[in-house]
This record gives sequence, C-alpha cells and structure tokens, in this order.
Amino acid sequence: MKYKESETLELRKRTFYRRPETTKTAPPKTPQVTPQVTPPVVLTGLESKILEKIAGNPRISRRQIAEALKIRPDTVKEYLEKLKKKHVLSRKGKTRRGYWEVLR
Repeated sequence: MKYKESETLELRKRTFYRRPETTKTAPPKTPQVTPQVTPPVVLTGLESKILEKIAGNPRISRRQIAEALKIRPDTVKEYLEKLKKKHVLSRKGKTRRGYWEVLR
C-alpha cells in the first residue's frame, strides 16, 4: 500500500506513516464442510484387559488388577490415569467404598 506525501509526519528525523482509514468489517464466514466428529478412542491391549477386569467387578482394587494381570501395581496406576484422561473410566465415591465406572 502506498502512502501519500500528506499522510507522513516527520519528528526528530524519524518518519512516521499514518495508516489510511479503513472500514472495519468482518470477513464473510465460510460454511463448515466437514462435520465435527469426535475421533474414536484407541485403547492398547493392556488398557482393554484392565477395562475387562473393571467391567467384571467395578469395586476391584488396583492391587487385585495387578495380581490378575501379573503386572506391577504402579503400572496399573499409570494405565488407570491414562484411561481417566481419555474419558473412558472414572472413579465414583470414596477411596475404600468407591467403585469404577466405565464411560465408553
């Protein structure tokens, strides 16, 4: 964009340019072509096995899951957190009296 000489202002050996006045209008919105679809949740083999155990007994503990799958309790804890972040699993109630709820 070129500026006219009358639109410049000189001050202390610096040249400042004024922008020409423009109308502020929003660009036209384009219609959405693709529908917004939530991608399916992809589960690993171990996540699926943990969900199967929980579906069979919603009050199962992490230790019981670890013993049934022959893995460490810390690994179960890690995978339960992953399932919670994926919104596949949630814990309802208190620590001892609570239960697991499979959301998907």
